[in-house]
Amino acid sequence: MTGRKAFTLIELLVVISIICVLMAAVRPMLTASTSKAREFECESNLKQIGMAMHAYSQDYGALPEKLDGVDCILQDKNLLSCPKTGHEYCYFKPAPNTSADAVIASCIDPHKVHSGFPHRYGSCYLTLTAGGRVAKISVR
Repeated sequence: MTGRKAFTLIELLVVISIICVLMAAVRPMLTASTSKAREFECESNLKQIGMAMHAYSQDYGALPEKLDGVDCILQDKNLLSCPKTGHEYCYFKPAPNTSADAVIASCIDPHKVHSGFPHRYGSCYLTLTAGGRVAKISVR
C-alpha cells in the first residue's frame, strides 16, 4: 500500500465549499451586530448631547443656538455626528416653554422626506427630546 502525500482535487473543493457555506451563514450575524452597535453608539451620543445641553443651560441660562455650541462641554467632537450616517445631528432649538417631549436633535431631519432611515435596517431613527430622553421613531 502506498502512502498518500497530497490531497485530491475533490477533497480540496469539498473543504472550500464547506468554508464558503460557513462564511455565508456567519456574515449576516456580523452585519446585524455591527448595525446594532452603531445604533447603541448613536443612542449614547444623543444621551451625552442631552447631558451637555443641560449643563450648558445651567451655565448660560438658555440652550445654545447651534448644536456645536456645546463644544465647550463635550470632550469629543465626534459625539455631534451620527455614527451610522456620518452627518452631524439635526438640531432644533426649542422655544422657552417647549414640552419635554419636543424633539431637539435627531439623526435625520424628520421634516424632510427620506428614502431610507439609518437604523434597524432602514426602519427607524433616533431623536433626543427636550426632556433629555432618547426615543426610537419607527417609520414602518
